[in-house]
Amino acid sequence: MGDYKPYLFVLALAIAACGNNPKSSDDVVTNNSTNNSNNSNNIDVNNANTNNANNVNNANNRHTNNGPGCSEVGGSSLSTPRTNHEPPRCSDECPPPACNESIDTIDWRFASVVSSFELLNDAENAHDYTGDDEPDNMFGPSVLQTLRIADQNTQIQAMIEDGSYVLVLHYRGLDELSGGEYLLGFWRGEWDGIEELSAQGGNPILVDSSSSDPACQDCAWPAYYVGDSILAVNQVSSGYYSRLPLPMVVFGSMLEVPLMGATIAADVVVENTSVEGGIGLANGRIGGVVRAADFFRTLNEFADENCKCLDLAGPLTSWNTETRSGTCNGTADGDACRAEGKEDCALLVDACPVVMARGSVALDVDTDGDETPDGWSMATKFTAYGAVVTGITPPPTP
Repeated sequence: MGDYKPYLFVLALAIAACGNNPKSSDDVVTNNSTNNSNNSNNIDVNNANTNNANNVNNANNRHTNNGPGCSEVGGSSLSTPRTNHEPPRCSDECPPPACNESIDTIDWRFASVVSSFELLNDAENAHDYTGDDEPDNMFGPSVLQTLRIADQNTQIQAMIEDGSYVLVLHYRGLDELSGGEYLLGFWRGEWDGIEELSAQGGNPILVDSSSSDPACQDCAWPAYYVGDSILAVNQVSSGYYSRLPLPMVVFGSMLEVPLMGATIAADVVVENTSVEGGIGLANGRIGGVVRAADFFRTLNEFADENCKCLDLAGPLTSWNTETRSGTCNGTADGDACRAEGKEDCALLVDACPVVMARGSVALDVDTDGDETPDGWSMATKFTAYGAVVTGITPPPTP
């Protein structure tokens, strides 16, 4: 990759407290005001202030959208006032207008493809999600360490480099590289006629239409995105809602866990960025919150689909959102899976009690405003090369 020039451009996508005036990078990431509990533009999991638990119910008055009894406010077409930080979806009563538009109508002009991704085991590159002015990452050391985080990073990177895991960043609404506002969509894809990614950009990618919101087939609204993002010269701005796919490899199997309230920042690699070749990124950081309920639901879905050998009577895990505690299914038969050669399923059963025990006591972020933590802070690093979307692939046949 060419040398990056962080002071020429800064790409910043932060769902953080901003009031009516964008703050500096330090303000947005680590040092927001401690008195923003009544500010209607704050979301609890991203504010670096001491009033996290109070922000969530005041955060949802900015965007509504077209639909029965709906009106559109703001430039990014985010929808539906909410009582928590769930992002707008096509299943909402007032869905985003793009839910009624075909994926074929999207202007794919500016895009990137993730070229490296690392789950972090410490908080060195993390953001503050608990309001103590200290970086937070409880998911890495408490949960992922149990699931062999080092092996996960090696396997994720191998899948990126051989094209079996392709994640496209699309800058919807960005008109020019000199700067502007946009919605950052995350789309799965596949290489189009190349054998490896090029750091110089121009990587041809086919976007997978099944990355659309699951409530609409082949529509223009992505299942994962960050809203109200800004590309500007040495400036950071804020979004309001997000839902990102967090890739994990659990004992050899790729999973995607929803990462909520994401804060993203990266430097644009100017010499590897162009209108024709896409946007190159360096020094990327993604922070966010993994809700325990989402994580254990993902494990249950994996086991249900891939581990019939466990002969489960019910789900693999049971998580109580009221008590913030859970249990593992005592009927799971790991030995039966080993006998069938499904070691990943057996290892998951072995790890389940440890993950449950360590994860339950490590919860550090309140995402629903009840003053009780129900999620883990999370930190990752990434880079991306410029990409050119050359077409759309149909969703897989059911």
